[in-house]
Amino acid sequence: MIKKHFLHLRSIFCSAVFLMLLFLTTSATQAQDKTIVSGIRFGVHKEVTRFVIDLNKKTKHDAFVIRNPYRVVIDLPKTAWQAQSNLPPPKYSLIKNYRHGAFKPNIHRIVLDAKTSIDIKKSFYLPANKTGKHRLVIDMVEAKGTPKALRKKTITKTRPVQKTKRVANKKPVIVIDAGHGGIDPGAIGVGGVYEKKITLSTAKMIKETLEKSGRYTVYLTRERDIYLKLKERRDFAHKKNADFFISIHADSIKNKSLRGASVYTLSEKSSDKVAEALAKTENKSDLIAGVDLSDEVQEVTNILIDLAQRETMNLSSKFASMLLKKLKGDIKLLRTPHRFAGFAVLKSVDIPSILIEIGFLSNRNDARLLIKRSFQKKFSQSLLRALDTYFESQKI
Repeated sequence: MIKKHFLHLRSIFCSAVFLMLLFLTTSATQAQDKTIVSGIRFGVHKEVTRFVIDLNKKTKHDAFVIRNPYRVVIDLPKTAWQAQSNLPPPKYSLIKNYRHGAFKPNIHRIVLDAKTSIDIKKSFYLPANKTGKHRLVIDMVEAKGTPKALRKKTITKTRPVQKTKRVANKKPVIVIDAGHGGIDPGAIGVGGVYEKKITLSTAKMIKETLEKSGRYTVYLTRERDIYLKLKERRDFAHKKNADFFISIHADSIKNKSLRGASVYTLSEKSSDKVAEALAKTENKSDLIAGVDLSDEVQEVTNILIDLAQRETMNLSSKFASMLLKKLKGDIKLLRTPHRFAGFAVLKSVDIPSILIEIGFLSNRNDARLLIKRSFQKKFSQSLLRALDTYFESQKI
């Protein structure tokens, strides 16, 4: 009996050792697969600003310039970032600040904000040094004309926006948009909490709550820490034939005493200075991520013309009022909680859309509250009740 028990234990031990070796081998293979950034640094020599990236291996990269405003963008594949991220550029360099983060699946983007017009003079690898590090070098100079490294765009014709088809007697489709993500962290609040993390966890809680009711089909614009253009968020809602689009945010402002939730609907005229400031900040999301917006001017113009169809905006405002009634008493609200601003993410022609600021990360109390699962659950339940009331009134 003892021998049998011993043999059984030995079998379990051998299996455990095998699984551990398999895990370590797999992890090692995945690590070898990744591009590891172990260090970055700037240098200035005469008119050249040099940016150096220490890598574990020589890898393909894409480096280019975007104008309005001028930025140098460097894309690396399958990257693990292990470098110090708060190293300031030298005072006399062409770069004023920089950031990095996930841009697309398997693409890590570094964005260098330029002080003036800029061009990439050359980019090259230095041979591996004694530590085995490969160094990717980006030499930048002030652009005298059109930058040679300017990202070239493919020109496409703007098509008229088509109204999405609704299917009768089906569950309403709700698209929940977790603001920011990837290279764009959004606001960084008291205690170092990131807006992109709070919006994602809240969006997931909303999805869970709505789906549990059995009355809605719910999609998230993002389910992990990735960057999406503002236009991609709107397009996603159209592809899903959404009946309602809800964007979740938790911003930061100078007035640290201000706290509470608010609901925004689209208007080119902001309701107050806070609304105007928030809209300007949110609409810069694509600039932060190093996206060229030069091809979107006509598309935005067409949308603004189509917004003469006031029905969508009226439905958005109607739902905002319903939601605030459900939130009142459960969630702390701003003194004037229904606000108006020109948020780009709300500019869908035929889908009622709102943007919810669930609180301010610049306020210590809000920052502590918004990360709590209990708060997110209470907020989600109020949202569910508001959607029930809205769709009952629409008889969908």
